[in-house]
Amino acid sequence: MWVASPSGGAVLQVDQEQGVVVDRIPVNGQPGSLVSGGGALWLASTMGATAERIDPASSTITWTAELAETGPAAMAYGEGGLWVADSTDQALLELNPLSGSVLQSFSLDVHPAALALADGLVWVAANNSGTVEGVDPGTGQVVGTVDVGNGPSAIVFSHGYLWVANSLDSTVSVVDPATFAVVSTIAVGSGPAALVAGDGSVWVANQYSGTVSRISPQRLAVVGTVDVGDNPVALASGLGAVWVAVSAPPGDERGGSLVLVSTQAYVSLDPALYQAMSPLSFLRLEYDTLVTFEAAPGPNGLKLVPDLALQVPVPSDGGRTYSFRLRPGIRYSNGELVRASDFRRGLERLFALGSPGTSFYGGLVGARACLSHPPTCDLSQGLVTDDRSGLVVFHLSAPDPDFLDKLTPQAFGAPVPAGTPLHDMGLRPVPGTGPYRIASATPTDVVFKRNPYFHEWSHAAQPRGNPDVIIWRILRSEQDVVSQITAGKADWTWDSIPPSELHALEVEDPTEVRSDPSFIVEFIPLNTKVAPFNSLLARRALNYAIDRRKIAEMYGGPTVATPTCQPLLPGLLGYQRYCPYTLHPSPDGAWTVPDLALAKKLVDESGTKGDTVTVWGIPDEGEIPPQEAAYITQVLRSLGYRARLHNVSMASISQATWPKFQIAVSGDWIPDYPAPSSYIPSLFGCGGSDSNGYYCNPAIDQEMTEATLLEQQGPAQAAAMWARVDRQLTDQAEWVATVDLNEVDIVSKGLRNYEFNPAWGFVADQAVVN
Repeated sequence: MWVASPSGGAVLQVDQEQGVVVDRIPVNGQPGSLVSGGGALWLASTMGATAERIDPASSTITWTAELAETGPAAMAYGEGGLWVADSTDQALLELNPLSGSVLQSFSLDVHPAALALADGLVWVAANNSGTVEGVDPGTGQVVGTVDVGNGPSAIVFSHGYLWVANSLDSTVSVVDPATFAVVSTIAVGSGPAALVAGDGSVWVANQYSGTVSRISPQRLAVVGTVDVGDNPVALASGLGAVWVAVSAPPGDERGGSLVLVSTQAYVSLDPALYQAMSPLSFLRLEYDTLVTFEAAPGPNGLKLVPDLALQVPVPSDGGRTYSFRLRPGIRYSNGELVRASDFRRGLERLFALGSPGTSFYGGLVGARACLSHPPTCDLSQGLVTDDRSGLVVFHLSAPDPDFLDKLTPQAFGAPVPAGTPLHDMGLRPVPGTGPYRIASATPTDVVFKRNPYFHEWSHAAQPRGNPDVIIWRILRSEQDVVSQITAGKADWTWDSIPPSELHALEVEDPTEVRSDPSFIVEFIPLNTKVAPFNSLLARRALNYAIDRRKIAEMYGGPTVATPTCQPLLPGLLGYQRYCPYTLHPSPDGAWTVPDLALAKKLVDESGTKGDTVTVWGIPDEGEIPPQEAAYITQVLRSLGYRARLHNVSMASISQATWPKFQIAVSGDWIPDYPAPSSYIPSLFGCGGSDSNGYYCNPAIDQEMTEATLLEQQGPAQAAAMWARVDRQLTDQAEWVATVDLNEVDIVSKGLRNYEFNPAWGFVADQAVVN
């Protein structure tokens, strides 16, 4: 028996007779889909953007395919073909089973969630549109489409029918593949997540009701239900049995106190102002938004799902209007009912307080006036609400394909009850709707306890929490953080700890160190408007000269960092690994070693050799290793520059002084939501809010605008355009990309059911503590 573990980053081999794990095969990224066929196992991993072939006889990976597309969400094998669905770029790929090379790639008009092969077609279940499409494997043309239920998550062919599990409707649609018609809709348990055919029946894993339903293909009805106790997430059939994989703990393991520790202090817990900690382990415990990313590991964690809204809307009026209807009966932690007008109150409060969240809502009608006169902000034209019907309608000045994503960061889009003051609440909590409420808060401790008015309306968006109490504690040093966890006095941290301590933990107890791909890119900004880096040759020279592996070691080695040469992050739309700045560049785009000889040659050709270069080091810049600035200074000297290191504090840098730098070892970026448009334009656009005026290319600026507008209606074209933008920025060496970072969490021995969401990180309230 073979089991994919998304949070564990591995495929496990299980002895069926003994019921024990006998082998663990580490894989790239988070394994999201595992199938068998043709004498092999086939694995697709999200975030890592890879497909792998595993030989079951030797338990070894025989090939790994780096996919140009970036979000492999499902895989199917049959009739000698191996197919992968990419949900990010909305594409369908056929791979060569012998080598992993891409044989064909077809664009889709939907976000695929599951695949099946039957009747000579590739069947694609679309999570966003509630449809199933039949695709001709030779031409990529859609032969037919059938409407099923909301959130189709699994599909299987058996007894002449296609069976589709609709996770948001708790139903299974039975489809006649010859007529593309639903012949029956069968009610099952809550959150059907997987299907399998076996023993003359179709079996359905109902994730949130903890059951498995048995459907008779002859009667088209549920003929039996098995209570498995835990939350079933996957099924397999073989050796005369149906096998059920479970992930969440049984209900009687709820309880206890989860202690989270960090050195990162907070000043205010006000949802309009707070943006420090990981959302799923802090403010998302108390607050909800209209839509959110599913609180799950693996590829499901990148799915946009309805939260306080009943459905994810399709924009109208040319992309300028988004209409939501609220779920009825939801209450705040103080007992008040949530009303549609509370959302307008929340957004107007953002502008009144000068919140960083206003950057997401500047496109609303009336927002410009709110920015000019915050205390009198009136969004009645941009956000129309009706408390009686629960209608919330956003009107934008111009189309914004990212608007739904912009409703998700932190708690900026959360509603606030009537009477919430228009000033910073500091450590006094604003009532929220989540499974927890802030019971008490000091500058060093925040205590979350269960919200007595919470009921689970959508496990996908906001599941009921497991711990009774969650405590966030601020400690003085990383050493205190590690010692508290290893002593069992705390359970989790995401703080960056010194590499020596990290390596010691990995040797002493690897189970305490969790490393997952994350959306974080580290880079060295260059001022392209002043010498020497107004010279393309000089910029390229530095890119060739730096040893990215040495920088990765400064962060903590491969557990923490992976060398990169490009601004676009793995897992985002359009990502294709690309690195020209290495000795002997290869088609797979990997960085290998520096090319110092070529770097020196380029400096000579640039005419900048001997120039004075001041390297700004910012020792208090969070993630940046303190020795990196000195290393970059040394590299510049080796290239013939008169380089000196100038350390400054973050507090001393202003908008007036920043543009005067030549090079600064200070750059890291975490997108607010998983899309290239969430950070690339702000860093490289001519009017980019984070470019500080040191870069502007009108042609690339226009391409970024077009790519953003295409993301919703033409994701395949948008992916190609973002890939082109990324390659141009890399070729122009507008900055020095160094490494992509993993999120490395340190956990206690007593913490179980660790889940890592690819968009936001550790899912704190799903953890189990002794």
